[in-house]
Amino acid sequence: MGTVLTRPFWHWWKNEKVSLLHTSIYSRMNPQKRSSQRKIYRICSRNRKHGIRIDHAAYFLNTVLYFPTPSAHSPLVVFTMFPKLVALNTDGTIWAGRLDEKEWGKPDNIHKVDEFTLENKRRVNTDIKIKMNPDIPKIINEILKNDASLAIVSRNSSKALSDRALYYFKAKDKDGETKSIIDLVRYDEVVDEPLSNHFKRIHEWSKFPYADMVYFDIGSEVPKDVVDLGVTVIGGPATTGLTWERYKKGLEEWERRKGPPGPPKKELPRP
Repeated sequence: MGTVLTRPFWHWWKNEKVSLLHTSIYSRMNPQKRSSQRKIYRICSRNRKHGIRIDHAAYFLNTVLYFPTPSAHSPLVVFTMFPKLVALNTDGTIWAGRLDEKEWGKPDNIHKVDEFTLENKRRVNTDIKIKMNPDIPKIINEILKNDASLAIVSRNSSKALSDRALYYFKAKDKDGETKSIIDLVRYDEVVDEPLSNHFKRIHEWSKFPYADMVYFDIGSEVPKDVVDLGVTVIGGPATTGLTWERYKKGLEEWERRKGPPGPPKKELPRP
């Protein structure tokens, strides 16, 4: 079985720490294995600028270091790819319903009914409500646990309303602490402009390649100006919003478009 590595990790593996990793792979019975594990964690921490993430190191330690005594055909570890930035639309994606200044008025009119539902407190007996899609907290937690940046991208003039709604809706951060979603957002792009402008600003601030961004939107027709930048756009029905299933399929589509995560599969030489 070959080894699938991300490009940054392959560069790091090939040029810097092959001997240490080989020593660690074949140290199942080595009493100093824990020392090797700590070294790998420190190395990955120092190499975060190359794209090495602690979750990759943990996967490596849990999967490889506890393999049985290796043979010529022993499989090594497979590192999965993950985008550097995941952007979500608001209306129809994070929540069902629409936040419109004409119907909702000021942000102070938003009243929390429960952890998933907000209503206009001045028009309680109407259907002016929004309801967060049930998989959103799980999705946001997954994004953050993979050390990706969370962005809110919406062509909407009601930024104050959107921020207030995201304040009331909660999700867990990568450490499992429950927080307001607005506090977990790295890039808050809610403005009535072409969506390509939103992503150009995010690109300027973050320096992330457009190819490492994925955007979950609504509708069957994806915004061409965003696709032309190189961002992977995943559409979907506003009736269901963003579900866990569509989220995972969207990441698979992003990975397919990005292409193979490194050089062709090959066996690493035995030490």
